[in-house]
Amino acid sequence: MDEVLLKLKALADPTRLKIIELLRSICDKEDCEKDPEDPTCYGISISQSLGLTQPTVSHHMKVLVEAGLVTSTREGNTVYFSLNGEGFKPLTQFLEQYQNVPSCES
Repeated sequence: MDEVLLKLKALADPTRLKIIELLRSICDKEDCEKDPEDPTCYGISISQSLGLTQPTVSHHMKVLVEAGLVTSTREGNTVYFSLNGEGFKPLTQFLEQYQNVPSCES
């Protein structure tokens, strides 16, 4: 349950949701910033795409990485980020329990 709470808290912030959506859209494109076979995005491009300062992006990425929703890889001075599909599974499994619960409304 703690793992699910950590992920829900990470996703409860509108800026972090925008970052997740940005990373997802990069995963859908073939013209990834680094390599089409490795859909990653670096911090500066996230900052520029969303109009955020680099410290703000760093803060939000730290939360997303700690929640296991995003992975990071450092190459020299550049940190690349990508979605961690496996990190979403516990959240998905938790929410699926409630998908077919009947409504108590009359």
